[in-house]
Amino acid sequence: MNYYEKISSILSANFVFTDEIARVFSLAFAGRKNCIVFGPGGHAKSEMIMKVVQELGLEDETFIQSFGEGMDESRLYGGLNFRKLEEEKVLEYYPERSFLNYRIAVFEELFDAPASVLLALKDTLTAGELRNGAQRFKKRTEVIIVPTNKEPGEISELGASAHALIERFPLQLNLRWKDYAAKSYLAMFGGNLSQGDKRRQLRVAAHRRACLSGVPGKCQHAGRKRGPEARSDGPPFFTGFRRSRRDHSGRT
Repeated sequence: MNYYEKISSILSANFVFTDEIARVFSLAFAGRKNCIVFGPGGHAKSEMIMKVVQELGLEDETFIQSFGEGMDESRLYGGLNFRKLEEEKVLEYYPERSFLNYRIAVFEELFDAPASVLLALKDTLTAGELRNGAQRFKKRTEVIIVPTNKEPGEISELGASAHALIERFPLQLNLRWKDYAAKSYLAMFGGNLSQGDKRRQLRVAAHRRACLSGVPGKCQHAGRKRGPEARSDGPPFFTGFRRSRRDHSGRT
């Protein structure tokens, strides 16, 4: 069984509309290519990545890093060597504790990082090693996967650092569904819904479509929406696109 067949089998058993992402992941793992998975929140991007990593037996070889507030170069490269700094006045890191020492790296919301971090990462990926003065550390990482809620256009607007870095990710997939019609939501339940359940899911689908379309007054409970009025207090009407395990008895 090749990579595509393995990954397709893993994803299709747990999620819906997985053919494209299975192809991208198989190309990434087989060809050792970095990839970015775009898409709105709630599309199970991170969950799909971790499911593939687990089922392929790569958990111990995978490094997960969350980016955003407080992210800096020392965190990216494993932490600052304070002894070196205090005793020798030399700024060095612990790259053996960083993503550089793992085969697979998952960078959650990479493009939330400051420009200085993006630029440092771009230089490391280009050189194939950490270059920090006299300190050198070869990159073991074969694949970097970035799940992000940001669209490609939003990333380009972040500036030259983000634009330069994105070129180091030859595989890019927008995980948006082809459509958000009711039948797409019902596909998650594999035909195991009662008529009452179907009606409830159709209401969820209508609400989700309104949120994605930005219909005023229809998205007050959405877990994530764009614009200055965005709010996350209160449960989202829809929290993920994982395939339901519900059987006809109503158990999950």
